[in-house]
Amino acid sequence: MNKNFNGNTVIRPRDAFNVCSEVDLKLNNMEKIDLEDPNFNEKFFVYSTDPIEARYLLTPAFMERLYETSDAFNSKAEYCSFYENSIYIVLDT
Repeated sequence: MNKNFNGNTVIRPRDAFNVCSEVDLKLNNMEKIDLEDPNFNEKFFVYSTDPIEARYLLTPAFMERLYETSDAFNSKAEYCSFYENSIYIVLDT
């Protein structure tokens, strides 16, 4: 990432089955946030320790690239995490 950040942000599909539960995320001081893209909100849950920073990281361009990546790999589900100045993306193919 060419952006610096201190918080942790997790993106998981809404239809994910027990990959990371909402209780686990809340225990790690993460709160659920909604972004300005309603299509993204329909497909994903976003949790972050810093909602302002999450909105800084999850730009409309990033959200579009995540869609394109999942389409390119014919992914059934996408998971993404911003942690310690790194980004982790998992595609279920």
